[in-house]
Amino acid sequence: MAKDSRKKLYNVEIQRDSDKAPPERARIHVAAVDWNNLDRGS
Repeated sequence: MAKDSRKKLYNVEIQRDSDKAPPERARIHVAAVDWNNLDRGS
């Protein structure tokens, strides 16, 4: 996770292997971003 000077968040994942990651992996990462950045009760 990275934040720029305007406090906009970016989800950054570095791929170290030449094999493509399954789509489910991307969804898991997006869910983690949501979980960590949404206010409780949203």
